[in-house]
Amino acid sequence: MAGLLNRIRGTGFVILVGIVFIIYIAFAILYFQQAPKQKDFSEQIASLQIIVNKPLPNTEKLMQEYDQATNALIPIMVPSTLSKIVSLEERTEMDPQEAAYLNILDKIIAAARDSGLDVDETSGKFTIPAPTAPVKVKVGSGQFQVLSLKGLKIRGAYDSVMEFIRRLDKGEIISTLALKKVIIEETPIDESTEEGMRIKEYNDVKNAIDAMMKANDLTLIPNPTAGYKGGKATNDMSAFPDSISGWATSISGKTTDANGNNYSDGDKRGYVLYQNDDKADDSNTQLTDYISVNTTKYYYTCDADGTLRQFDGPDVTTATEHTNQNPNETQAFIDIDLYCTPPATTSKTK
Repeated sequence: MAGLLNRIRGTGFVILVGIVFIIYIAFAILYFQQAPKQKDFSEQIASLQIIVNKPLPNTEKLMQEYDQATNALIPIMVPSTLSKIVSLEERTEMDPQEAAYLNILDKIIAAARDSGLDVDETSGKFTIPAPTAPVKVKVGSGQFQVLSLKGLKIRGAYDSVMEFIRRLDKGEIISTLALKKVIIEETPIDESTEEGMRIKEYNDVKNAIDAMMKANDLTLIPNPTAGYKGGKATNDMSAFPDSISGWATSISGKTTDANGNNYSDGDKRGYVLYQNDDKADDSNTQLTDYISVNTTKYYYTCDADGTLRQFDGPDVTTATEHTNQNPNETQAFIDIDLYCTPPATTSKTK
């Protein structure tokens, strides 16, 4: 009997240990299952703590912003004719609500100009369309009028276009203006314009340098005569980019042609873009034009590695360097809504 009790006690102890072990494993599994959720809860608590710790908005500041927005919602009427820009003096004689619309257009044009866009009417790069018929809308308990300008067109450098759009979107121009739609695309610059002709000339010179170096099997220009560090640019393509390389020991750099033939005294020195001597034949009668003009409008420097720079004058220290050589420009079509209070109406008595 005593032995039986001892066996029961031993078995019971093993069962008890097993139960405890199973409970332990269950808690371990539950812990690992809940760990990701605990992490999420901790992150949510941390995020909420940031919000809770933020100071409440200053009531006075909020009221000032509210008053500014309310004051901006002035009554606006589109003038019957927008065929010309009305002077400030003439606006004093206009209906104040019509003058308010023109003042808003002035702010939009000024913002475009400050962003680096060309707003001159003759350029065709900045066009403000006539607004659509005003639409009355209800926002909360207030009644407002919306004037929509659809298809405002701008063209220019990418950075300038994006800066103007940013100002519209952030409400920096007019606080009651809402940016509704933007379509952005790249379009070739008109080569008949001054900017288009300048960029075309630069690319013509650059392509000519590349073609000349390839035809003469050059990886570097031996003796650049108008390098940037020299401080002088040139528009003489018969002496650009290298007019002195030869076959003598004093000034070498042009010893053999692309076919391996030796240049001699009858050949022409240098590697130039206009009237270049590519063939070592002891004569300079068979010359190559890599560019169609001897003299360019703009001035250029070229370093040994072919790096080309364009200037509006020969002295690189005082001349303006033109760095934008992108043959394309950015064009955007923009839709905006202008919110205002409905124009005041006057009743006529019979």
